[in-house]
Amino acid sequence: MTKTNIVIMTMLLLMNILIMMMMLMMMNGDDDDDDADDDEVVDDDDAAADDDDGDDDDKYSITSANRGL
Repeated sequence: MTKTNIVIMTMLLLMNILIMMMMLMMMNGDDDDDDADDDEVVDDDDAAADDDDGDDDDKYSITSANRGL
């Protein structure tokens, strides 16, 4: 192979790698549209214990079951 062929093949390979990296970066983009607001604070402990069905869900949790041991 001549020097020109090697240079052209190397350039094509580098362009191919660059295009693949750009495609990966586009697919891995940060989608903030479906996420909740970052400022919104959700307290998971209160949400699990208060589901308005009348019973105390906290007494059925694993941590409350281990308190009696």
